[in-house]
Amino acid sequence: MASSEDVDFSASQSRGLSSQAQTNQPEYIAFLNKCVTVKDVTNLVAGKDVRIMSCEDSYIYIGTSVDCLQISKCVNCVIFVAAVNRACTLDKCENVTVTVASEYLRIGNCVDC
Repeated sequence: MASSEDVDFSASQSRGLSSQAQTNQPEYIAFLNKCVTVKDVTNLVAGKDVRIMSCEDSYIYIGTSVDCLQISKCVNCVIFVAAVNRACTLDKCENVTVTVASEYLRIGNCVDC
């Protein structure tokens, strides 16, 4: 039988996830209502996927580059992103203004965007 020193009970091994897979989790910005949010290199790792969901009457500024950006179910928002390395997706939104430098922009099921 193995001693307690030989057994590693870390959550990453018990779920079969490597440490790299855990750090590649997307950053969520969700359920903001009448807020101003600023994300930059001090509070957001450059190159992460970012998902902005279900925000209303808010201003969101992301001042660093992200890998992929997904914006969904937002209403009356202004979103600025410095750069998106791959794809930016805007889906199921209403009256959203997006300023972004992106390689690919996909807009679907939106009104007044």
